[in-house]
Amino acid sequence: MGEEKVKNDDSKIEIRKSLRLLNGKSTSKRLCCQKINNKLHNNIYKLFNPSLESLPIEILLEILSYLSCQDFYSLRQVSEYFYRLEPLVWKVYQVEGSERETSEVVNQLKRLPLLKQINIDARSDCDDILYQLSRTNKNLEILNIKNCTGSTSQLYLRSCNLTRILQQCCHLHTINIIGSRFRGKKFFNLLGKMGVKLRAIISQATCTQFRAFIDAKKLNDNDRASMTAMCKNDNKKTWSIFKYFMDENMQSYKLQLQESNYFFNYFQNNTRKVKQQNKCRALVSYFLNDFIYINVEANENNNKCDFIVPELPPPSSTSTSP
Repeated sequence: MGEEKVKNDDSKIEIRKSLRLLNGKSTSKRLCCQKINNKLHNNIYKLFNPSLESLPIEILLEILSYLSCQDFYSLRQVSEYFYRLEPLVWKVYQVEGSERETSEVVNQLKRLPLLKQINIDARSDCDDILYQLSRTNKNLEILNIKNCTGSTSQLYLRSCNLTRILQQCCHLHTINIIGSRFRGKKFFNLLGKMGVKLRAIISQATCTQFRAFIDAKKLNDNDRASMTAMCKNDNKKTWSIFKYFMDENMQSYKLQLQESNYFFNYFQNNTRKVKQQNKCRALVSYFLNDFIYINVEANENNNKCDFIVPELPPPSSTSTSP
């Protein structure tokens, strides 16, 4: 009889402890139960209510790559996770007109170390943007500038910023500068030293700048004489369109060069010969002249650099709606 009373008393004590836990009298155990309950609830919610954040990072980046800059700009305000994904998603950045302040553009460029292409159109602060590109966007490959000025008080672009981009952005291979002008010969001198690394360029240039490009480029005597003969204008300050395309990139530039019938006939007749010779060749035009083929040699002193890859952001446990 005494042993049965002891067992009954023990069971009563356990029941009282469980009641205290349920009634919230034991705060430490109650908090533990709440944490476990929250984890279970989050796991069950993710299981039956999948979201974009639950996808693998590779698949998520592939999906987000199809969004335009404006769409992703709106999406990154949905949650902190998408905001942290911004440096990995934006490979092409476009800024047009006065829709964004200079400080906003500069701050966004600081967060895009993997940026490969930038399109700058009708901006009056192009010097500030180019300066920031040379500092933080060293993986840049394509630079497009159209109808821009250096600042509100300066019509010409500062050539030092363009020169710094060529020196710092070692993956840059395509440059289109249309409707904008800049002085100086150093930029064209560096272009000529790029060799086969330079795939395409369209820019306005004076005769002096074009000759700086010729002097820096490794050419045979015939090609050098042919390019020098394009400078027919004796006025060194006259601006003309300078176009340069590597032979392997001509398919993507057919629309831009459609006005030159001579080029298309020559290109169709000589493409097979060029491929059989296994030589690197380029097409050059200046001062409304027809395109001519030149042999391009690789420079041994081309700088080598690696991509700057930021760390992947961890998936966030919570998300906030705008």
